[in-house]
Amino acid sequence: MKKCVMTIIVVTIVTAAFGGSVRAQDVDNGKKIFMKLCIACHYPPNDERNWFGPSLHGIVNRRSAQYKDYSYSAAMKNSNIIWTEENLDKFIKSPDITVPGTKMDCVGISTPKDRADIISYLNDNVN
Repeated sequence: MKKCVMTIIVVTIVTAAFGGSVRAQDVDNGKKIFMKLCIACHYPPNDERNWFGPSLHGIVNRRSAQYKDYSYSAAMKNSNIIWTEENLDKFIKSPDITVPGTKMDCVGISTPKDRADIISYLNDNVN
C-alpha cells in the first residue's frame, strides 16, 4: 500500500513539474503546422474573422456550421457534428471522408501527433 501511494505521489509531482512544458511544446508545434498548412484559408484561432474558411475561434466543442457570417456548404450544415477533439482529429485527417461535400479543399494531415498538436493550438488560443 505504501509503495502504491508513493508511486502516485511521484507520478503527480512529475506530471505537475513537466506536464505544462510538454503541452506548451505541443501547442508551439501546432502553431507552426497551422501557420504552414492552414493559414492559407483560416485566420489564427485567436482572430474571430472569417476568411476563405470560417473562423476557428472557439472551434473546440462548437457545433459545425454555426459560426456567424460564413457561407457553409450544405454538407457541413447537415453534418450536425460537435467539434470535439476526437471529431476534429477525424476531420483534419480526412475532411472529405468525415464530411463528404465539404468546401474544405485539403487532403488532410496523416500524422496523429501533428493533428493533436494543431488541436491543442486551436484549443489554447481562443483569447
